[in-house]
Amino acid sequence: MTSLLGLPRCDITFIGFDIMFDVHFKNNFVENIDEELVNPTDKRIFAISTALHRGYSVDKICQMTSIDKWFLTKLEHIYSMEKHLMCVTDVWNHYRLLTSCSGC
Repeated sequence: MTSLLGLPRCDITFIGFDIMFDVHFKNNFVENIDEELVNPTDKRIFAISTALHRGYSVDKICQMTSIDKWFLTKLEHIYSMEKHLMCVTDVWNHYRLLTSCSGC
């Protein structure tokens, strides 16, 4: 995961391996995901993130990139945890809103 630590230093507009990245910013880092996955470039990690967000399987990404499946599985776990935390945060925010209005 050392390589992920250096990512925020690559570009000041980079906001992370973020689930909302593709929704809000329309993925300005990667124009053609499949091309970026097949051809190694400095944007490949962003293509992997986008591919996971768009439902590509680890096996498909592994086949396209020849990156070790173990490493891709770790990235998939980051993506899964991100999705889980977004849901938990959303539920928590709704709970706080409901409890704060109980005296209204």
